[in-house]
Amino acid sequence: MDLIETRRPEFVYSFHNAAFGGCYYYLSDPLEPLYDALSSLPGEYDVPLHRGEPEWFAMEAFDDVVYRLPTFADQFGDVQDQDDVDPETALLGGNAYDYATRFNEDVVELVVELPYFRDPQIRDRTELERTRADVIREGVRKRQTLLEAMRDGIDAVAEHLPETPMAREATGAVPHFEDELESKLEWAESAAETDQPATVAQRVDEHFLRQYHLLTYLGMLVRSIDRAAMSADGGARETLAETKAALEDVFFERLEDIRAELDYETIPIWKLVAIQARAGLLCLDTLQNRPER
Repeated sequence: MDLIETRRPEFVYSFHNAAFGGCYYYLSDPLEPLYDALSSLPGEYDVPLHRGEPEWFAMEAFDDVVYRLPTFADQFGDVQDQDDVDPETALLGGNAYDYATRFNEDVVELVVELPYFRDPQIRDRTELERTRADVIREGVRKRQTLLEAMRDGIDAVAEHLPETPMAREATGAVPHFEDELESKLEWAESAAETDQPATVAQRVDEHFLRQYHLLTYLGMLVRSIDRAAMSADGGARETLAETKAALEDVFFERLEDIRAELDYETIPIWKLVAIQARAGLLCLDTLQNRPER
């Protein structure tokens, strides 16, 4: 924050990761001359574009894999008219772009989302004999049962969990994703576009890649329980051990589900670094050569 306030940047570049899937981007401003270059760049390194579902179903797309960067104002607009939502608990807070606009209203931010693991199915747009709504519905319910198992585990050991960032992140993820899944299911049941046939990429994303994302939180929860068990005794240790074992069963069952369906491999890190570097330079070149606003 001090650096942004002092330097008042014209360009903010955030490195993110999509973990498992394909490459996509966020831009704070529509920069049309940049879209084709960003879309073709990952293919030079055999990194797929993300053809599954958008990270958030209501995301505004500038182009095929280029989305408008969400802001704090967007978050507030989504909840301000909902009587059953408390903004203080629902809002996640602003980002670097939100803060940078206080000091330079013309600042532009680019975010590159890159996977560590790839499976060729994430770029497969072959249509299935099922609607997008069907695929979303099944994927959401699959993840809801995973979250239910996590919630049961948390409820069983909540009083014993350590006060650590990892434990807070793992336990806080459950209500966040429960709300997100409920909203997505409501949207899928009512949106006209979900009546269209689903693609292979959308099914892989909904059923497996998003489940993998939740498993990272389940892994943190298991590790937090394990840490608590090291210093517990008597009945507390037994409860922690039983809960850990039950959650590990869920973890490995879901992981095997992913392994059975996907033929994935790790992407060499140098390829990801090269894409990040070149995407940033492409954006800077576009900004320097665009007409004065």
